Amino acid sequence: MTLRIARPDDLDAIVAIHLESWQTAFSKFYPEAVHERGDQTSERYETWQQILSDPQYFVYVREDQQGNLLGMAQGGATHPKWSEPDHRGELHRLYVSSTAQGQGIGRALTVQIGTTLFEQGFSSMLVAAWAVNTPARRFYEGLGAQFLRIVPQSNGTLDSSQALYCWHDLSAWVTGESA
Repeated sequence: MTLRIARPDDLDAIVAIHLESWQTAFSKFYPEAVHERGDQTSERYETWQQILSDPQYFVYVREDQQGNLLGMAQGGATHPKWSEPDHRGELHRLYVSSTAQGQGIGRALTVQIGTTLFEQGFSSMLVAAWAVNTPARRFYEGLGAQFLRIVPQSNGTLDSSQALYCWHDLSAWVTGESA
């Protein structure tokens, strides 16, 4: 498998993985969210086109030997909405195809985002997960992220509160001393 920086021609595969993995995961523990949000293909295309062309972000993809994308992750500076001045780097998005989960792809992508943030001068990495997304929260905890707080928010009638986690010392984390 190859882990590389995303290219503009990865857009279709990135959108497909994002939609499939989000819908598969959330249909298990928050089906109301999947139902209410519906098919967001056009919105996802617009979002990912902007992300892939914005130099403040970077996106990595993991592909198999045939060149099929199995997962992707986006990193960059911490979004100001989190009001976390001590945590400047952020893992903004991580999605792995449901058929490729459990193969270490999410871990490899998370470590790559952390490594790139560290190389860019960030000392810590923040990540937000829907508070109801227990599997994602366990995943980040298993990688050594420390719980910070819950940020209450709603998206229409949905509770989209976010659980914030942080790797406080990227230096130790990316070298394997704390991961």
